[in-house]
Amino acid sequence: MVSEKPQSAYDIQKDVEYHHFSRWTKISVLSIYRKVIQLNEQGYLKSSIVKGHKFADKAIYEISDKGRCYFEQQKLLYRSLLEWLDDFENQFKGS
Repeated sequence: MVSEKPQSAYDIQKDVEYHHFSRWTKISVLSIYRKVIQLNEQGYLKSSIVKGHKFADKAIYEISDKGRCYFEQQKLLYRSLLEWLDDFENQFKGS
């Protein structure tokens, strides 16, 4: 989600709700905030503080170069796994 646009943890939580991710896995509000902080500390995200007009200041997170590189590596790994599974399945279809 933050690879598409910078967001606050609150915005990420709202996206999770909007896309109904809870249908596939348990995701609590607290776990989202913890994970965002953890990814920021590990350098996969970077944060900036935005001054609030009516409300408190908030942290906005965006993917870092390290995070983007890791994300791309994971996508390649996922594609490779899918290709391997397709090949494996095709071996049994041909027999």
